[in-house]
Amino acid sequence: MEDGDHKTGDKAANTESAYIELENYIKTIYPDANIIYKWCTEDCITLDKVPYIGEFSKLMSNVFMATGFKKWGMTTSHIAAQIISDKIQGIENNYEKIFSATRFDMINNKEEFGNNLKQTIKSLILSRLTIPDEKFEEIQEDGGGIVIYNDEKVGIYKDAKGDIFAVKPYCAHLRL
Repeated sequence: MEDGDHKTGDKAANTESAYIELENYIKTIYPDANIIYKWCTEDCITLDKVPYIGEFSKLMSNVFMATGFKKWGMTTSHIAAQIISDKIQGIENNYEKIFSATRFDMINNKEEFGNNLKQTIKSLILSRLTIPDEKFEEIQEDGGGIVIYNDEKVGIYKDAKGDIFAVKPYCAHLRL
């Protein structure tokens, strides 16, 4: 089975073909399987591929984070919970330094930093400047897209019954 990985915001990624490939594989094991829902993970991957767990910033010692699990959230979340609960209680944790969220050093991984920077510019900034070419009327049932509505970009999903759901297609707190 081909790997369906792609970076968050990568418009070139063909998630539909990844779903079809996965469904075909599942049907070799469970021939009568009925696909009811589809789900796609968008995992953050850190520059050094090791999750950030612990203090969010040296300036905010009471704010914690756990991210960058690279599809290992079920296992790494337990480590994250233990590290963060130990930090809150003032207990030293043997794994704290390995996963330190403040260890970021872009100099040590210039190539990955450059890749992340390019992807960020492409998906967050340039996508805000492009005008969607999809029309609201063209969105099929059980499909979605980005359209212009009242002079604003809107993310639209139309379910199998034709009910429409709309969201703002940008990060609400960064306005990107």
